[in-house]
Amino acid sequence: MTAATMFKIVGRAGECLNGGTGAWDLPTADAPGEWREVAGEVVPCKNGLHLTTRQNLATWLPASGDAMVYRAEWSGQFVDAGSKVAVQSARLMPGPVDIGKYRRRLNAATIKARKVRDRALKGQPSAYLAAIGGFSAKTLPVGHPLRENAVAIRAAEDAYHAAAGKATAKYNADMARAIDRLGGRS
Repeated sequence: MTAATMFKIVGRAGECLNGGTGAWDLPTADAPGEWREVAGEVVPCKNGLHLTTRQNLATWLPASGDAMVYRAEWSGQFVDAGSKVAVQSARLMPGPVDIGKYRRRLNAATIKARKVRDRALKGQPSAYLAAIGGFSAKTLPVGHPLRENAVAIRAAEDAYHAAAGKATAKYNADMARAIDRLGGRS
């Protein structure tokens, strides 16, 4: 086993978010939280405290984004389960990353991109948009009355997806930098 830095994703009050039970003791600004332990043999998804690596954090982030990521110290049995590990005992270390802050930025950028798209499509009846949404300039012959509108709609959709993709890439980069500041570069 390598000495990779491990992380735990919990709610703001230390509650488990991915199917676990109980709550973690949160660290203070300068002291780790109390140790949590399980008795018996560690078996992933059955008996153990589940942690993850920096590379697998995105797999476990809740869609709501209302979560905190802590660096975790562990001891005892260790079982690798792919995108997570199960350990005998663990505690949370000071200095969490507030996922919600980054998720809110991503949501704001995505909403802004959607508004730009919607302004470009303003005045187009929704039934009309639904009817030609799947068409492109390539599928409509030159001179077809819907071709020009299909091209405009596709351009607006493409601009929206490009802006949303750029926002997602920035979110991922911001998250990676924040996790690196926790000491998670491994």
